[in-house]
Amino acid sequence: MFSALDIKTFCELSKTHKRISVFREFPSDRLTPIQAFEALGELTKNGTILESALFDQKKGRFSHIFIDPSGEFEVPSVQERKYSADKKFDELRALLNKHKCFISHDEPHMLGGVTGFITYDAVRFFEKIPDSHKKTSDLPEIFFRFYDTVITFDHQSGKITLSTISEVDDIPESAFHAANSKIEKLLHRITSFHITNATLYNHNYDRSKLSQATTNIDDAKFKQLVLKAKEFIKNGDAFQIVLSRQFQKNISVSPFQVYRALRLSNPSPYMFYMEYKGTFIAGSSPERLASIKNGIIETHPIAGTRKRGATSNEDRVIAEDLLTDKKEVAEHVMLVDLARNDIGSVSVPGTVTIKKFKGIQHLTKVMHITSVVEGKLSENKDALDGLKAVFPAGTLSGAPKIRAMEIIDELEPCRRSLYGGAVCFIDNDGNLESCIAIRMAIIKDNIATIQAGCGVVYDSDPEAETEETRSKASAILNGIDLAQGGL
Repeated sequence: MFSALDIKTFCELSKTHKRISVFREFPSDRLTPIQAFEALGELTKNGTILESALFDQKKGRFSHIFIDPSGEFEVPSVQERKYSADKKFDELRALLNKHKCFISHDEPHMLGGVTGFITYDAVRFFEKIPDSHKKTSDLPEIFFRFYDTVITFDHQSGKITLSTISEVDDIPESAFHAANSKIEKLLHRITSFHITNATLYNHNYDRSKLSQATTNIDDAKFKQLVLKAKEFIKNGDAFQIVLSRQFQKNISVSPFQVYRALRLSNPSPYMFYMEYKGTFIAGSSPERLASIKNGIIETHPIAGTRKRGATSNEDRVIAEDLLTDKKEVAEHVMLVDLARNDIGSVSVPGTVTIKKFKGIQHLTKVMHITSVVEGKLSENKDALDGLKAVFPAGTLSGAPKIRAMEIIDELEPCRRSLYGGAVCFIDNDGNLESCIAIRMAIIKDNIATIQAGCGVVYDSDPEAETEETRSKASAILNGIDLAQGGL
C-alpha cells in the first residue's frame, strides 16, 4: 500500500491550498463494496452508494461509498414559492466552489464529490407547470450532500482507494497525520469485518408467503387514463404523454437488503442507494439523463422496450422485431429530436451530433432502443445549466415537453416526487453524471413505493401500456421479494 502524498509535498501544497485530498490504495481482492458498507455500520448514516453495472457485464468499473458528509444543500418545496431556481442554483454553485480541493490522483472523480437528487416536481422552479396535488413526500425538491470521505472500488485495477479531504490549519503536519490516521481506522474497520448468517444467500424462500403489491391506480382505471391521454393526442395537444402509476409493498427487511437484492436481480448502468431523514432510496436505473465532462454534454434517450428472450438467438429475433416496429421507432426518433433540442439550447451552435442512433441496449429483464446525443457546452454554461436544459427527460414526460407535463398533472392523481427526476453526482472539477430516477424503491416505515410509466402515443393499446407499467415495476418488486425471502 502507499500514500499518494508524502508529508513534505503535503506541507508545500498547504501554502496555496486549504483543502487537500489525502488517499491510499490497497488491493481489493478480499473485499466487496457490500462487505465494506456493512462493516462501516453507523458511519454509513447519511452515506451514499453509487455503482455501475455495464450493459454487457454484471460489474461496471467503479463502486463508490460516500461517508462523512461535510455539508448539505436543500430546497424543501416548490409549492412554497419562496425560491427562484436561478438563485438556488447560484447558492449551490457557491457551495461547490467552497468545497473544491486539491487532488493529485489520476482519477480525480474518484475522490470526494457531491451526490443528491432533483425531484420531477422541481421542474416547476423552471417552468410554469400546474401543481394540482398536495405534496405528501418527505423528500425535498432538490437535495445534495457534500462528502469528504470516499471509498472507491476500481474493479478493473483490483484496487480500493480510501480518500479523505484534509482541512489544513496552521500546523499542516498535524492535518496530514490526522487524515492518514482516519484512513488507517477505516481500513481496519472494513478489513476486519466478518460475514454473518444474516448476509448469506437463502435458496429456499417461499414467495407465496410474501405480501402482494397494491397500486394507486388499478388496471381498469389506468386503461381509462391511457384513453384520455390518447384523446389529448388526437386533439393535437401532444405527440406523446408519459403516464405512470405507483405500486406499494410492505417489507420486513432493511432498505439496504433491498439494494443488495437489486444488485443481484436487476444490475443496471446506474445503481444508487441513499437516505434522507428516514426515507431510503434504492435504485437501478438503466438511463442516463445527462453527462457533462470537460465541456461536453451527452444524453442517452431510451424509448422502445421488449422483454428479453431466453437465449441469444431469441434476443436477436426480438431486437429485429423491435427495430422494425414503426410505432416504437417513431416514438424513439421523436425523443431523439427532443434531446437534440434540449442539448442545443446550451451548446455551441453546430456542435450537436447523434453519436449513436437506434442501438439496442440489453438489460437483465428487458431490451431498449437507445441513442446517444451530445454537444459542446457554451462557454457561459456549466453543468447545472446543462442539467436544467434536459430536465426532466422527455422519456419521462413526453413531447412537446411542457404541454405533456400539464396533461400529466391533470391525469395523474398525485405528485411524482423523485420518480422521473434525477440522481446526480458532481465531482471536484464540476463535471456531472446523472441518471433518470426510475426503477427504484423509495422506502419509509417498512413500505416500499415503486413507480413505473409508459409512453402513450396516437395508436397506443391501453392493455399493452398498462402491462408495460406492471412489467417495469416487477423488476423492482421481484428484487424486494428476493430481499425478503432470499438474502
